[in-house]
Amino acid sequence: MNCDYCVNQTYCDKCNLGFVFFNGQCLGTIPAGYVNISGFAQPCSGDCATCTVTQTNCTTCKTLNLFGNVCQSTCPSGYIPLSNICAACQSPCNTCS
Repeated sequence: MNCDYCVNQTYCDKCNLGFVFFNGQCLGTIPAGYVNISGFAQPCSGDCATCTVTQTNCTTCKTLNLFGNVCQSTCPSGYIPLSNICAACQSPCNTCS
């Protein structure tokens, strides 16, 4: 179970180093849509489908467009949304569609 402190045979309260606590269990991998913060699986926030390091540092978005590590409804000038990612327009274009 990779548990450092067990409440009972099926529920853990603290995991061994290298494992992440999620719903009373110690997992070897972080579930999708969560980030490991100090050994605890925390859900990615907002529109983040996946995140890294913090809950707001998005790596993919659910419905919005990823620009840097932020999910936003529109891409800034000089970028176009492609598959939920703000992609830069190719030179010499300042705007694209």
